[in-house]
Amino acid sequence: MEDLKGEGKTDLYRILKDKGIRNTISGALEANGRYIGICGVENIISDMNYNDISEIIRLLSYFFGQLILQRDNNRKLIGYGYSDLMTGVGNRRAFERFEKYDLDKDDTYGYIMCDINGLKKVNDNMGHEAGDDLIKGVCESLANVFGKEHVYRMGGDEFVAFSFAENEDRLKEQIEEAKNRIETGDRSASIGYVFCENGNIAYEEVKVNADKHMYHEKQLFYQGKNERRKLRND
Repeated sequence: MEDLKGEGKTDLYRILKDKGIRNTISGALEANGRYIGICGVENIISDMNYNDISEIIRLLSYFFGQLILQRDNNRKLIGYGYSDLMTGVGNRRAFERFEKYDLDKDDTYGYIMCDINGLKKVNDNMGHEAGDDLIKGVCESLANVFGKEHVYRMGGDEFVAFSFAENEDRLKEQIEEAKNRIETGDRSASIGYVFCENGNIAYEEVKVNADKHMYHEKQLFYQGKNERRKLRND
C-alpha cells in the first residue's frame, strides 16, 4: 500500500489503508466477456511465494466467474419459466405462484379478468401474425394501466390483472382507462372485475364472480348490446 502512496494514488491508498490492508494480490472476475468484480487475498506474509499465490488467484477468478455466469443463466431460465414469451408478462404458473405466496387475500385489491373479443376472426381472416399483434396490443394496454408485474396471460386470449387501488371508484377509473387504450386501433375486450376491500370477499368467490362478470360482458358484446360497441359502430 505504501507503494501506491508513493505513486500518487492517494485515494486508493486511503481506502485500502482504512481497511487495514497492507498488501494484496488480486485478479479480475470475468463472466461472458464482462468484468464483474475482483478476487484476491490481502495481508500476505512476506515469506510466501507470490507467484504461487498469483496462479491460485488466477484459477479462482476463472472458477468464480464461471459460477456467477451459471447462476445468471439459471436465473434467466427460471424467469422464462414464469414469463409469457409472446407478451413478456407473467404466465399462468407465475399467476399461481403470486396468488399462493404473494397476494394478501385479507387486504384490499381488485381482481380483473380480460378476454379479447374476436381473436379467432382476426386469426382466420388476417392471419396469426395479426392475431399475435392483437394479443400484444391488449396486453400492453393492461400493463400500462395496472403495471406489467400485475398482469398475467392465462391462455390464448385471456388475461388476469390485479389492481391495488384504494377504493372501487378508482378501480373503475382504471378499468375505463384500460378499455379506452384497448379500443385504440379498433381492438375490443370484455372485462369483468371484483373489488375486495380488506378481505371482505373470499378469494375463490372473487375469482368466480369476476369470471361471471367478464362472460356477461362478452355475451352483451356478441349480442350487439354492449353500449361501447354501439358507440364505436355509430
